[in-house]
Amino acid sequence: MTSRRRWQRPPRVTILMKQLFILLAVIGCCGLAGWTVYQQTKSTPVDISVAEDDADEITLLNPKTGEVTRVEWTPTPAIDPKTGERTLVQGLYCEKCDKWYPAPPREMAERLPGGPVCYYDQTRLTANGPQSSAPVSSSPATGG
Repeated sequence: MTSRRRWQRPPRVTILMKQLFILLAVIGCCGLAGWTVYQQTKSTPVDISVAEDDADEITLLNPKTGEVTRVEWTPTPAIDPKTGERTLVQGLYCEKCDKWYPAPPREMAERLPGGPVCYYDQTRLTANGPQSSAPVSSSPATGG
């Protein structure tokens, strides 16, 4: 009885398929790396120390009392005229939550790629918002 040999692909075809697979994997990795670099570079850091419209003013927030005031620009933490203590920090407003949040320290804010975002709904915080006694959150702003 003669034994039948199973048909196998010629080695040349197998080698070409392996090379094609490796080539496609390298192209895919390069594309993924390029997309990641593009996403990181298109979101530029936001300077939160100056409001967009009013470069001479800053919104200060007292995290203890929730009082929001708009004054001439001053370094933070600023002195609260009522208590004489350095408790006033820059306030950033979330339009979706309708709340004011304390701004992160400048060193931390510079490391946030898209600028500070709301801790709860991940929307971008702005330096402009209502000046009345709006709701205030004690949670710090974070990056997204």
